Amino acid sequence: MTNKSDIFKRLCAGMLAMTLASPSWAGLLTTTGIEVLDITGAARASFSNNEKIRMQAKVNNASLSSNFIRFTFKITNPAGKQVFSHTGNAVPGRVGNAATRVSGLPIDRIFTGPGIYTLTSTAELDGQTVSQSATFTVSSPNILLLYPPNGAQEVGDKPLIFRWNSSGATKYRITVGETPSFFNSVFQENTTGGQDFFSYPENPSDSRARLASGTNYYWKVEGLDAAGNVIATSDVPYSFSVAAASLTRDLAVTSLSVLSKTGLSINFRASVVNQGGTTETNLALKFSMGGLPAPGSPVTMGSMLPGLSKDYDFTVIFPDDQSQSLAIACIEFFDDNVANNCKSMQIEKPPVEGGSDSGQIFSDARVLTKEELWDQISKLLQSMGMDFGEYDLIEMDQSLTMEDLQALLDELQRGLADVEVTGPPPDAEEPPAYIPPPVSGGGPIDSVSPELEIDDKSDGQTIEEALAAEKERALEAAIIGKDWRGIVPAMSGRVLKLVLRVVSDFEKFWDRISNEDPPAIDFRKFMLVGVVAGSRERANGLDIEEVRETPQGLQVSYGMMVDASAKVGQERAAVPYHIMVIPRSGLAVDFKRVKRGRGPGTGRRGSKRAGPGKAPKRKQAPRSDKQIWTAIKDLLPTLGMDFSDYQVLEMGPELGRDDLQALVEAIKSGEAQTEVTMP
Repeated sequence: MTNKSDIFKRLCAGMLAMTLASPSWAGLLTTTGIEVLDITGAARASFSNNEKIRMQAKVNNASLSSNFIRFTFKITNPAGKQVFSHTGNAVPGRVGNAATRVSGLPIDRIFTGPGIYTLTSTAELDGQTVSQSATFTVSSPNILLLYPPNGAQEVGDKPLIFRWNSSGATKYRITVGETPSFFNSVFQENTTGGQDFFSYPENPSDSRARLASGTNYYWKVEGLDAAGNVIATSDVPYSFSVAAASLTRDLAVTSLSVLSKTGLSINFRASVVNQGGTTETNLALKFSMGGLPAPGSPVTMGSMLPGLSKDYDFTVIFPDDQSQSLAIACIEFFDDNVANNCKSMQIEKPPVEGGSDSGQIFSDARVLTKEELWDQISKLLQSMGMDFGEYDLIEMDQSLTMEDLQALLDELQRGLADVEVTGPPPDAEEPPAYIPPPVSGGGPIDSVSPELEIDDKSDGQTIEEALAAEKERALEAAIIGKDWRGIVPAMSGRVLKLVLRVVSDFEKFWDRISNEDPPAIDFRKFMLVGVVAGSRERANGLDIEEVRETPQGLQVSYGMMVDASAKVGQERAAVPYHIMVIPRSGLAVDFKRVKRGRGPGTGRRGSKRAGPGKAPKRKQAPRSDKQIWTAIKDLLPTLGMDFSDYQVLEMGPELGRDDLQALVEAIKSGEAQTEVTMP
């Protein structure tokens, strides 16, 4: 056995690379398994970002070698960016199965957002390298409830849509009750997938689930994994109440579907439900295809009791002069909820050659032109009582894309869009042309510089148009980078990262941080990114340092000032936040925390002036590899690991002195976990 002095002589001589000199043979490696384990050693496919994981890789060696099998572990985030790398694990190159493991990795150190992460391990022996991978899902344990906000009174939304920030769970469970403990809750249901919203049923079958005015309700959301286990929860339940029901008459076409087709003949079914509180009698249901009424339309529906549902079938022939057409079922009745009186669907002309029945019936075969989309919209508006027969389409705004028109058509079909017509009737006299007043040489116009120079010949603009364009450019330049920061009640235990692309989300967040009206922001041109410190972060300051575009998307770098005098794990009721306006982008947004200084209570490294009666401390020289390894060996027995019978043969060349020193400090503070893999 080699004694300790021999080991340290080799270390001090720059060794760290000594191996046995016996001959080696080409190894024959095969992978036999890779797993992500929890702290109990159980293999799992999903974790929350407040857990720790173990990584285990197994291989089989078919040929004896005197060298070591060396392993590496790497983890990439859902965007494909590497967030973890570890080298240094090795086992002897004996024949048979071999395994190695890295333990105690806190997920929050690699967590960049919820999603699927990939663990890849490689094993190398005598020039041969094999690789194997495993994926695992990481979600946040914290769910931020958004709408209805806590304490909301007399919410009148129909339907009421609950919204929250996604934590990355496979699905969510929403619970509504009359007490914050949710004992004997009135409603509970799971989402169908990982969506971050849920539409509460307007007429649930359980009478207890029908929300009544004057009652204070509470709601919460839980994130579930694929097995139905709870992996995320909202912090505290939010309370709300609903407005008194004002709808007494509500007859709705709830669905419109195709039953069958034969050639150009199509059979439809329209379902009608009385969702109101009164009985409706002898109302008419009409059905049309491409603006032409179906045979037998309209049909008289007879008596419809509250809650009653009836189905009505129609058979129509697809119009010969149309390649795509709109089928519409409408109740001729103006009740308290007109938006659901009609249902429509867009149909592709069925193929008829040879009687084939293989063609698609729905209109995803060809994208409609602007003119075709407008024709469908005008027909739908006509069925809603708006007649555009005396109007001609002259032009469309060039900024109005086909996607905008298609979205408008979809919203109209689902009753989610309101239409308002402005302007004179078609037979009105044309108003006199506007003659602008002369432009004076007065002061600046709002934020436009008084030294503005205009070339009215470059693009045919008038002076007024050029001034307006310059004003708009100046206003846009002024709003980019505009930010708001301050202190708000804590919203989550961890850092909350925000990407606000629509005005409704911004307004809901603004209500959480301010009592004033939200500032006007054009979300067609701009968006906001923001960071809210977590209640357990000990942050007393927060800044968004930089927003830049990378090959993976947009990267938001932010820093936090940490109050080191605060106790670790102590919850804060108020935390700092920072949000910023940036140009609108469809790129994925990644948040990166950068190192910042520490706040009050933080000790500073460096020399200190000696007090009375005290001699100044001597500055210590940097410790050698030998001294650092000695310190590690002296610490490991305190963890129950005795290395007195072992000697160091080799250390990885990439293992620097700083790494060893950091390991000493981590073992002392209890932050490092050490595991030995050997025969």
